[in-house]
Amino acid sequence: MQPQYTFRSFRPEHLTSMAKLRFDEYGGQAAEHHKWLEWLMCRNPAGTGEASLAFLPDGSLVAMSLNAALPMAFKHERFDARMNVSALVKRDQRGGHLFIRQLRMVCEESLAHKARVVIGFPNASAMLGTLIVGHKVAGAV
Repeated sequence: MQPQYTFRSFRPEHLTSMAKLRFDEYGGQAAEHHKWLEWLMCRNPAGTGEASLAFLPDGSLVAMSLNAALPMAFKHERFDARMNVSALVKRDQRGGHLFIRQLRMVCEESLAHKARVVIGFPNASAMLGTLIVGHKVAGAV
């Protein structure tokens, strides 16, 4: 049976849950995860980005996809952009297309907030989901 998720956009009060998810999945120092997330989402000089956060009924955060604000310029015209910088699904929640749902949600939110382009550099595990969402691959590194 598929778990019931509640999806939320980013708010600063989510930083602790976001840092805990990164700590649980990546290890390291929880305080460093919190510090990085706070800068990325709250103190980024380019502005505030968007996030799709998936919570279980017990309130635990099990997945997130983050788009950071990113200034861009093309032919001397500056415009708002976003870059997908972090997509993380807790190990025991993988396999249910949660990543695809969240990627679609956060990209739609970014574009609704006037970003003209959303870019990302998906790894091999994320490439299929990125293509399913309808993103175009401009090249490979």
